[in-house]
Amino acid sequence: SQYQTEIDEIKKLEAELSLLETQVQKTEIVSPIWGTILTPLLEEKVGEYLEKGDFFCEVALLDSMRAEIRFPAADVHLAEENQRIKLLLNAFPERTFWGTVEQISSRASLEQDENTFLVRGRIDNADRLLKPGMTGHARIYCGERSLAYVVFRKPGRLVRQLAWRL
Repeated sequence: SQYQTEIDEIKKLEAELSLLETQVQKTEIVSPIWGTILTPLLEEKVGEYLEKGDFFCEVALLDSMRAEIRFPAADVHLAEENQRIKLLLNAFPERTFWGTVEQISSRASLEQDENTFLVRGRIDNADRLLKPGMTGHARIYCGERSLAYVVFRKPGRLVRQLAWRL
């Protein structure tokens, strides 16, 4: 009967629709985290074939940013976790950003002829002005010291080093 033929056609179309929906779901790319897409010119990747696990784009949370600060080895004994960081960025010279020290590397490295330790800090970015790769200048607040200590620390260290070499 015509009624049964139309029922069969509807079932066939529903099966095709289900197959197409499954195929569309397989083309969906879902990030494991919520965030902002950092990869530039993402639209140029349209039509590109990807295997499962292939890199497609970089996504990051930008509510807070990590600052990497090169800290002089001679002063590393002054730095501690949870100290405040004041950050002045080249892109925003009129604005101050604040954060805290999260980690101090265990090994020094030579950067621009100076032995330094990498200090990592977390900077608040609720207004989303900070972007990965920005550069600037940072200060780590290492506690209060007397004026005499601040003024004579570096010259005193130099005198001790010169005396040690004699």
